[in-house]
Amino acid sequence: MDNATKTIIGLLVISLLVGTFSFIGYKTLSGKTYKVFRQNPIEFGIENGTIKCSHCERQFYLKLTDKVQNSSSIIIPNSIYKEMFKIELFESNTQTKLNIPFKIQYKSGTSWYNYPPKSKLTLSTSYKYFKIIADIPPDTAVSGLIGIRFKLLNQDIEFKEDPIWWINGNPININLLKYCEIKTETKELPIYGLCFLNWTDTYIDNISKTSYLKFNSKSYSCKIDSYFDYINTTTCTTYGFNVSGKTIRWDDGKRKCYFNSPYITCKVQYQSDMNYPYCKSGEGCEIINVRDMTINTIGISPTKQIEDLKIQ
Repeated sequence: MDNATKTIIGLLVISLLVGTFSFIGYKTLSGKTYKVFRQNPIEFGIENGTIKCSHCERQFYLKLTDKVQNSSSIIIPNSIYKEMFKIELFESNTQTKLNIPFKIQYKSGTSWYNYPPKSKLTLSTSYKYFKIIADIPPDTAVSGLIGIRFKLLNQDIEFKEDPIWWINGNPININLLKYCEIKTETKELPIYGLCFLNWTDTYIDNISKTSYLKFNSKSYSCKIDSYFDYINTTTCTTYGFNVSGKTIRWDDGKRKCYFNSPYITCKVQYQSDMNYPYCKSGEGCEIINVRDMTINTIGISPTKQIEDLKIQ
């Protein structure tokens, strides 16, 4: 099969990917254990286990699960290949994004090269290896626990256990405080069955000048009934942080706080943009260092409405 045909098949495979890659189990390769996810005909595996590190690496691979259109390989054009991975590092306890520089490399032969490449990707039933590399400064994530969010070809990889990939720092326990409301929605859904369309055709025999009838019937799917489904939707609102047993609350509506590892930034009503997570020049903010719970107050004009931030 020529490369042009393999490219057409590759584009077709990508266009048919819908939903998410589902976890199917574990696989050991060259002494490393991989969590394996699959959306046929593509298999994705990422190195499993928690590693304590400062220069951190995590390998992953891609392969075809089987031949596609009788071909053991497909070609993905460079325009798609160079954009196919979307990766984000986050603080595991609060799920907050971490702005840590990282890079991806791909393996060719026995050597590693920086991604994205200028070439196309030939994906086959053999393993194609990649790795994520990041230098993690000490205590970058306040909890010390760093995870990875991964999109492959715009499809989510569902890490059901939300695993911790890297540890660097002295873990501090940080939890979000939330109140949640459950709303029930009633939705009418159709029940489909088999319907029949019957009709009669009249035919005339030109020789005998006689006519006769032919009865026809055609089946099709149609709505025959309906039922009501009850859908529960949970909406949660964050109103505080619990940091190693100490509580910071903002449910009075006069401030809003964000976790920007290793700090909590509280924006004050009428003196800052409460919808922006960082303290901008001229704004009134409180910056809490969660390692020692000290508060640095910046630019707040004292008013009767705004009470001092309390850590309970």
